[in-house]
Amino acid sequence: FTASLLSAQDWASASVVDGTNLVICISPAMKDAGSTNLLQVVITDNGVPSLSSTQTVLLTVPDFVKVDLGSTSVNAGQAGCVPITVSSSASLTNVQFLVNVPDSSVVTANVNPGVASICNGTVQTVSPTQLRVALQACPGQFLTATQQQVGTLCLTVTNQSGTVPLTLAQVTAVELNGTPLTGQLGTSGLITIISSNV
Repeated sequence: FTASLLSAQDWASASVVDGTNLVICISPAMKDAGSTNLLQVVITDNGVPSLSSTQTVLLTVPDFVKVDLGSTSVNAGQAGCVPITVSSSASLTNVQFLVNVPDSSVVTANVNPGVASICNGTVQTVSPTQLRVALQACPGQFLTATQQQVGTLCLTVTNQSGTVPLTLAQVTAVELNGTPLTGQLGTSGLITIISSNV
């Protein structure tokens, strides 16, 4: 048997494995999020004459949200603020993500919203190695479906030199229509501490 897709998106392909199993592989781009696609799958046998059958598959690519953290350098004892960038294919009412930090390295943490549509930003200590950051849109407003810097995450750390990695662990959001959305992990952040002894 062989398999092919008629009028398919360039991010979809079909193949036959072990002569009996059809596998459709998809790798949609972010621009394809929130779309519905019809894939026509043609299966052809190896007989003479060959026979074929065509089936239509409905494929929905869900909306996405992705969070990226930036990097910064600070003098020992000062707060370091890294930019928070949110990319989304849908309008959002809130975004929440976890950040893993070295054990007991954070002294203070806060988030500063950077767009007018965000009225509330909080940082909660989940454990000595994990923070939960939440950004909430103002009543009647939302984060637009785009890629934008939405604020900064500011941390004062115990380290007197070296680096403090800020590793993203989980991203969730709520769409404007109330639908929960599980997000993708983007770039993790980094704070470089410049020693006061230098």
